[in-house]
Amino acid sequence: MDSLPDFDDPSFQLKSQAVFVFSREREKEYAGRFIKDATQLAMIHDVIDNAYDLADGETTVDAASVCIENALLQGGGGVWEQAGSWLVKLSSKHSILDPIWSTLATNPKSTIRFRAAAHVVDMSPDARATILPILLSDRSRKVRSKVVGDLWVASCPDAAAALKARLPDEQDKEIASQIEEAIVKCCG
Repeated sequence: MDSLPDFDDPSFQLKSQAVFVFSREREKEYAGRFIKDATQLAMIHDVIDNAYDLADGETTVDAASVCIENALLQGGGGVWEQAGSWLVKLSSKHSILDPIWSTLATNPKSTIRFRAAAHVVDMSPDARATILPILLSDRSRKVRSKVVGDLWVASCPDAAAALKARLPDEQDKEIASQIEEAIVKCCG
């Protein structure tokens, strides 16, 4: 039987301390700078707790997934952005979380689909490969424009094929022009 670690030993480190730069409480303090509503603040605090608990083996991927997805779907400004950033961080270790991006990208509400678009450049290449065709063909001009604009700013070479595939079907001339520019930038 494994013995418990010596928590008083200065060399002891929780897994979360090895994964994340700041402490749980420091992250919550930082989150509070952007969110003043108590309900919304509690929602992002739950995301932070689930992220740290997942890293420390104190919760399951499924439980963390439910919490993060809820914050992305129901959270107001400041919450959904931070929840998306936590999803990006956690997905690097737990790719099983990537389907949350598909849930957002296929939501009936364009405001929710926009939330996936806002994180497309930070997603893993595998998640981006799945999500890009969905978002680039979105019926909302705002969603398509967000994806293409962000890909132009933060060049993602793996996105070039999806951009090239979308270009012939893009009816909006301004977005088509942005796609051409993003392709050049991505192929760089």
